[in-house]
Amino acid sequence: MEGNEHYRIEITSKRITISGATVRAVYYGVMTMDQLLLGDVCATTQKKISPVYVDDAPRFSHRALMLDPARHFLPVNDVKFFIDKMAHYKYNILQLHLTDDQGWRVEIKKHPKLVGKDYYTQEQLAEIIQYAAQRNIEVIPELDIPGHTVAILAAYPELGCTHTDTLPKIVGKTTDLMLCANNQKVYSVYQDIIKSNAFTNDSTHCISSLAYMKLNYYCNVKRNQQLVLLFSTSVTKIRFYVNPKKLCSVLNFS
Repeated sequence: MEGNEHYRIEITSKRITISGATVRAVYYGVMTMDQLLLGDVCATTQKKISPVYVDDAPRFSHRALMLDPARHFLPVNDVKFFIDKMAHYKYNILQLHLTDDQGWRVEIKKHPKLVGKDYYTQEQLAEIIQYAAQRNIEVIPELDIPGHTVAILAAYPELGCTHTDTLPKIVGKTTDLMLCANNQKVYSVYQDIIKSNAFTNDSTHCISSLAYMKLNYYCNVKRNQQLVLLFSTSVTKIRFYVNPKKLCSVLNFS
């Protein structure tokens, strides 16, 4: 068989055989078998499955969905339900959007002011990651910087740009504020965040252990040159703080 996700299903009148290149491949074969059972057995009066031969492998190795508990918080069991559905349809990447203007949803013990009423403890995040890994899904936690950061600015307003000092920073209401790319405190705080147990505890199966850094930035044309220079500096610094072996994805500008 070619590829580590290639599997085959052979159904005859006497037996069902599922074979695969890896344990993961066999798991996907079981998921397809489940779909066949739902389609044939449950939908026919005879409650029988027809003989069939399936030879299947994914066209794309990266099959991802994004879940956004930052804007609309989801309890752990709801996230697990979503993961179960992903596994059923053979998705293998869950991008978990944990921070935005509407909330900071992951516990950082060194900076407890970041979280509000609804958030995942480090243990709960580890539980989600492990639950997904058992279903062959990699969880990529996502932290928005330097934009979409009202939640962190409400907790630590000194991380913002000086010209926004007098603006209200209300979680869920204020928008279009960003961290100051020229403020060294920003990098110190994010170094604490990246190195916290929420993202670096290998025992939790935090696959690649972290840190997809989605760098959102809004370049106003009138101040473009200076801000792009500052932003490029921030990208360089953030990359320095993240272990390249643990950087799950490329930096994404949007």
